[in-house]
Amino acid sequence: MVLIGDDNKKRLSWPIAKIIELIPGRDGEIRTVRLKTQHGTVIHPVQRIFPLDVQAIANNAKELKEESNSVKRTKPENVLNTNDVIVKKYTSSGRLIKEPKRLDLLNYKCYRFEILPKSQRW
Repeated sequence: MVLIGDDNKKRLSWPIAKIIELIPGRDGEIRTVRLKTQHGTVIHPVQRIFPLDVQAIANNAKELKEESNSVKRTKPENVLNTNDVIVKKYTSSGRLIKEPKRLDLLNYKCYRFEILPKSQRW
């Protein structure tokens, strides 16, 4: 978890993001990262992201470990595989991208009508 720095806002107003991907430059050095924010994904330079300051209390961490060890873990049967999950895409402004519904005429059946001579009509 990181904070996305902005010179025009106070640190309390900086958005929080999760690092999804490290993007190396032409020389192999990592200079940009792909971040997942509340409103979508953005690409940001490493210089302007800061690690989130988190302080954990030692006693609280021990209690959490004990609780997690005591909980029985069962594998749910109805959970979707990661391959089945549909990823929604967002624009840089945060709007959801909708896939266009295309008219696919190639899958429709084509009918051919013929005019019968008068002798073959009813």
